[in-house]
Amino acid sequence: MPTKIGLVAIALSMGCAAGESAPARRVEIPTNPAQMERVTQQLVAPPFVPVHDQVAAGPPKIVQVRMVVGEKLVDVGPDGAKVWAMSFNGTVPGPLIVVHQDDQVEVTLVNPATNTLVHNVDFHAASGALGGAELTYVGPGQEVVLRFKATKAGVFVYHCAPGGPMIPFHVVSGMNGAIMVLPRDGLRDAEGRPVKYDRAYYVGEQDYYLPRDAKGKYREYPIPGGRHDRHDERHENADAHPCGLQRSRWGPDWRGGPDGVGGGAGAVHPLAGEPGLPAPPHRRARRSPLERGVFRG
Repeated sequence: MPTKIGLVAIALSMGCAAGESAPARRVEIPTNPAQMERVTQQLVAPPFVPVHDQVAAGPPKIVQVRMVVGEKLVDVGPDGAKVWAMSFNGTVPGPLIVVHQDDQVEVTLVNPATNTLVHNVDFHAASGALGGAELTYVGPGQEVVLRFKATKAGVFVYHCAPGGPMIPFHVVSGMNGAIMVLPRDGLRDAEGRPVKYDRAYYVGEQDYYLPRDAKGKYREYPIPGGRHDRHDERHENADAHPCGLQRSRWGPDWRGGPDGVGGGAGAVHPLAGEPGLPAPPHRRARRSPLERGVFRG
């Protein structure tokens, strides 16, 4: 059954800077990585975003980031509901990456030896090799380096995509995040005037669909992949436990929102929900959005 993938929302608090539109400047774009400046971006847990310039300073750079895969049994409800959350850098959603158009993104993906599954990462901001997924398979105890050029501005999802039914399983287990590619000369309004934001926040919702046993208790599994063979039970005796806040949703009853799937890099457009999918009953945990928004490893 096809799975719709929703793009994690970015909330921006903006203040418009009035002024004349600066003329576009032609900048020679370096293509040889050996000649490009390297910078390391320290990723931070949502709802915060990494330190970044809104207007690019100098020519394109190689932006280095490090992402560590996590597998952790976490509580997602006050009534004994637990799930094996899979994550990038210990949070769900994974951290926001911020670069500028024409920068090269160099990702070191680490799968600790304490994990049990094979993982990878698919960037919707990249083209070819399934957004890098075909080049980044890592088993427990392995790491890999991927570099790609951010050719189009926009906000794009990234997620684990190990193949077949394990793709939606890993995604809805928490392995999703976003990368924001800013225009080199910054954001502009419809008239071409520069726009700057005062603050930026990155928030997302993660629904976990948890099956119950014959006695009505939530099932619990000893290893992360233990519930994969019962994944279809999400529509039978399953409750959705929301663990965050965003306009788009991850889960089998996703009902629209911004999405990078189907339009290629740079596309952000609403999609209809999957037809014919029953929506499981939602029992919303009575906690504040930010309190239930991030799992830290």
